[in-house]
Amino acid sequence: MLSTDPKLSIIVPCYNYAHFLEESIDSILKQKYTDYELILIDDGSSDTTWEIMQTYQAQHPHIRIFQNRVNQGIFAVNNLGWKEAKGEYLHFFSADDVYRHSCLDKVMELFTKNPQLGLVCTDIDYFQPNSQKTTKLLDDQTEPQIYTPKEMGPLFELTNFWVPGLTCVVKNETLKKYGHLDPKLENISDWYCFHKIALFEGIGYIPEPLMAMRLHDETYTARVKRNKKRKRATYVHLLNTLLKEKDTCKKFKQAGLLHFVSKELKWKCRLNPRYWGFR
Repeated sequence: MLSTDPKLSIIVPCYNYAHFLEESIDSILKQKYTDYELILIDDGSSDTTWEIMQTYQAQHPHIRIFQNRVNQGIFAVNNLGWKEAKGEYLHFFSADDVYRHSCLDKVMELFTKNPQLGLVCTDIDYFQPNSQKTTKLLDDQTEPQIYTPKEMGPLFELTNFWVPGLTCVVKNETLKKYGHLDPKLENISDWYCFHKIALFEGIGYIPEPLMAMRLHDETYTARVKRNKKRKRATYVHLLNTLLKEKDTCKKFKQAGLLHFVSKELKWKCRLNPRYWGFR
């Protein structure tokens, strides 16, 4: 019997991804772990997204569905899903991506064994119709690892480790402690939030690709990156956010997490005294 007080809330916003949605939902429903609710949100789609969601809800009592009449954007919708979530843990998932076998079993087991953890991430697969590539965050690890806040800065600075937002399952109370997914940060909203949590709280890491991201030209991140003005506005908002959060800013700079921003905004960082600290 499914719990009325689920341990995990999986939040899946969808905007005109009806052609991907069923594969994504099915990958969740095939998981052996069942102590979860699935929150599906149609963000003003013009395709058959809402009809698909209604069909699944009718068949699965642990699925809850919501609909926006007007598109609000992925992180505004994620925040709506978060507000509705009942779970102790949260996973913000994408309607075009998929879970690998035993994903939830392994992630939730790590939380169970380490209840102090606020965040768990995993390796990630990237896939297209005729290809697949696995990104390992740390090549030398084969077993789940727990990293303390003191270890996170050097780990970011001295290795290629990063926190893929897609793979992050986060404790609800931890996310509340560190704010929200800022819609103005666009495609780096989850990057900023989860790296901030990792630096202040530490992280659990499973060196196995338990989730897979579909690569195509119409992903949210791809659309933002194609629009240079929009991308730069996002980075400027990040710098302005960090200027207001001095402790966070210090940790991000020490960990070497801002190189891509200073490179993209090199002239603004050189010419505007407000941003000289990011050169």
